[in-house]
Amino acid sequence: MWLPGNYGLTFRGPDVTGDVIGFGFTESLLDNLSAINERTWRANGAAIDQWLNDGADKNAPLETQAQFAFAVLYSLSAEAVSNNLPMKLDY
Repeated sequence: MWLPGNYGLTFRGPDVTGDVIGFGFTESLLDNLSAINERTWRANGAAIDQWLNDGADKNAPLETQAQFAFAVLYSLSAEAVSNNLPMKLDY
């Protein structure tokens, strides 16, 4: 669960159902994703949008799959920060 805010910590605690889950903060997540991008691809916003729009086939090269996964998480995080919303990833 990613909560609105910019605190450089994560913690575990119960969610509304009582299950113990991990918590972090959306602005910190977005900052860390930006740092990963800067250390690896150095992609601009247009490139990240293109990765998101292109998607990735299950047989695509690992790099393509990684770029797509990054673009999904980056765009969700950016929306959460911009709208001051929590983000729950459930898979």
